[in-house]
Amino acid sequence: RLVGSEMCIRDRAGAGASASTGSAGGALTLAGGAAGGSGNNAGGNVVLQGGAATGSGTAGAVLVKNAQDSANAFRVQNAAGTTTVLSVNTSSPTVNVGITGSTATASTVNIANSTGAAQTVSLGSTNSTSTTTINGGSGGIGLNGLTTVTGGLSVDTLTGAGLTDCDAQNSKLLWDTTTKTFSCGTDRASVTIYKTSDETVNNSATFQDDDDFFFSVGANETWGFQIYGTVKSNTTADFKDTFTAPAGATCATVSDDLWEGIQNPQSTCGASSSHTHTDTVDHPYFMYGTVKTAGTAGTFRLRWAQDTATAVNTIVHGGSYMIAFKMTGADVAEAYYTKDNTIAPGTVVAVDGSLEAGVQKTGKTYDSKAMGIVSTEPGMVLGDPKAAGNSAGNKMVLLALNGRVPVRVSMENGPIEPGDYLTTSSTPGVAMKATQPGQMIGKALEGFNAGKPDAEGMVMTFANLTWADPNSNIAANNTLQGTTSVSGDLNISGTTTTDNLTVSGIATIKQLVVGTMTAQDITVNGSAKIGGDIQFQGTGQSRNAITKRFVASTPVHAGDVVTIDAAHEGQVTTTTTVADTKVIGVAVTAAQQAGDTIEVAIGGTVQVRVVPGAPVQAGDLLASAAEEGSAGKPTAPAAGTIIGKALGKPDSDGLVWVVVTLE
Repeated sequence: RLVGSEMCIRDRAGAGASASTGSAGGALTLAGGAAGGSGNNAGGNVVLQGGAATGSGTAGAVLVKNAQDSANAFRVQNAAGTTTVLSVNTSSPTVNVGITGSTATASTVNIANSTGAAQTVSLGSTNSTSTTTINGGSGGIGLNGLTTVTGGLSVDTLTGAGLTDCDAQNSKLLWDTTTKTFSCGTDRASVTIYKTSDETVNNSATFQDDDDFFFSVGANETWGFQIYGTVKSNTTADFKDTFTAPAGATCATVSDDLWEGIQNPQSTCGASSSHTHTDTVDHPYFMYGTVKTAGTAGTFRLRWAQDTATAVNTIVHGGSYMIAFKMTGADVAEAYYTKDNTIAPGTVVAVDGSLEAGVQKTGKTYDSKAMGIVSTEPGMVLGDPKAAGNSAGNKMVLLALNGRVPVRVSMENGPIEPGDYLTTSSTPGVAMKATQPGQMIGKALEGFNAGKPDAEGMVMTFANLTWADPNSNIAANNTLQGTTSVSGDLNISGTTTTDNLTVSGIATIKQLVVGTMTAQDITVNGSAKIGGDIQFQGTGQSRNAITKRFVASTPVHAGDVVTIDAAHEGQVTTTTTVADTKVIGVAVTAAQQAGDTIEVAIGGTVQVRVVPGAPVQAGDLLASAAEEGSAGKPTAPAAGTIIGKALGKPDSDGLVWVVVTLE
């Protein structure tokens, strides 16, 4: 025993005899003693232990040296000495540690294989530029239990854990924390796909996948879709389509050839819809429907083909497009807060000023502070982070801003019919049918009639906070609907369009554009600008005429030439003499009897009655004739009052257009 010094045990047998030739070096064997006897006795251990230090010295280490072969500084072999199972390679600058199983048969190499206390095995270096390589060969690398990767992980090929092909348009790889598996889907609420070029099938009735119209659907999702496409085929090939979906999904689809007017509804995924083309022109198609998946995610896809294989091109044209949207709810909601933990979906709430973004149950009928209905399953939720922080500790409720939502209702105002306005009732948080003007929370989409005044239930409602009068035909957008009677004053600003308007009393209108107007009396205070024709009751017509109102002393027809009646001051009558010098114009309205008021054209263009058979031509001057109320060509250029100049020949009624000049 040597203390405090290095002990060297060396077998020098076989030392070389010369520099060029020699025998193998001797080996040093340290072996534990074999167990003796017939019992279960353990063999002896071989223990190499560095010596302990005293004072300020350093404890001794166990050193293994190979003076001649630095590449194999330390090796552990099997019992036969034929296989190295552990080696340390210290060739500078590389350090390799090799642990090798059997080379003859498949084997397992375990590091820190222990079922005892928890162990941590570290591989590699914490240096940022270090690289750790694990080679798994063709058998791969298996990781059991929780594996944490800090930093980046670069993988050439990744398989397993439910991972499938996920390269469709708008697809996204999704991870389920419950099942611990990947799936292919999308976290988008909608998908829009455009077909960028024509897609063609020739001489094939076998369904083929459309190149563009498909999208990923997750498990337990409901999607709606619409395809607007243009299809060209011929009268033999025709066209057929189908939709496929993941296993367990349910489909409700319609394929509508808008050109032929043929709809093919299907209620099963994969069912075929055939369409007959009676020509070779492009047919517009509208395909739409829903798909609802079960527990399997995958792809929803359009497939199509010729209905009868024909050696012609059947084409779905570029420019066709698909819109798909995930159905997650039927209303848009916003996060609000309440102190009332009994508020549940379907409750009608009002403003609570004690909280930021606060609500409480409504407390009276036609509550002007009503905010709306608490949503049951919103499709989109909005929220203000600031309000959330300021309302911490209070219950969050999702208030429907718009859309379809169930609401609690009562029979307080009687049975509810679809289309009835709903307002707040006297029961807190409950709605009722509205029967008078006030604050409305929406419009019922279904009826409710429980038969008892105190009965309550749920009604699907279109949420729309507005003020309305349920008994008026004036809607919330100020539109007069149907036959509407308004008592009192009606003030209208802006543009108003009406088919028929009857006003009893006085209507003051800044600007009036009328297609057809019937009026007993029209009074114009100020100037009247007329850009087109004015038609008056009777057969007479005028174009941009200047008229003056007179009282007729005798019956007058529209188109008659009228003159001053000397026997009745201020009144007019029809002419009865040739070239009457007292002619004042042409009647454009009729007088049924003496005392009626008529309009007389004193300028402009009107129709005037002429003597039957008179040879009137365009450009002729006209004056009164002997026939009552008629005009004719004057016998002398200066005879009597010239009514005006003819613009053409008389029509079948004996009327001719004339420019009234009264010369």
